[in-house]
Amino acid sequence: MGEDGGRLRQYWRLAASLSTRFTYTLAYPFNAQHHNHLHVDNGVNGYEPTRFKESSKAQTQIVQGVLRHVVGSDVEITGEFDDRTRDAVRSFQRSAGIRAKLSSPEGWSEFLTAAVGL
Repeated sequence: MGEDGGRLRQYWRLAASLSTRFTYTLAYPFNAQHHNHLHVDNGVNGYEPTRFKESSKAQTQIVQGVLRHVVGSDVEITGEFDDRTRDAVRSFQRSAGIRAKLSSPEGWSEFLTAAVGL
């Protein structure tokens, strides 16, 4: 992996780590205003555990960024939880020994924690 690939891997691992605590973790694909930083806030979850929602563009982009740049899956970062993303999530969960659904607090936490550990 080249220097840029290594930076992207670290970037998405950091985004995954932040997503364990903040429902809103906005990465560079979200919009032009976030091209140079990660934005986080806990306006949705407060101090409660975060949970994944397929309808969330921001969270889906985190999943896709992790899958593409950390795991090495062939997914595009679109913000749409499509079949390719769903299949890549299942494959990663199987390889990481994750049995909980991504939409559960446990499944989301396990997915993110496994990604951070790669």
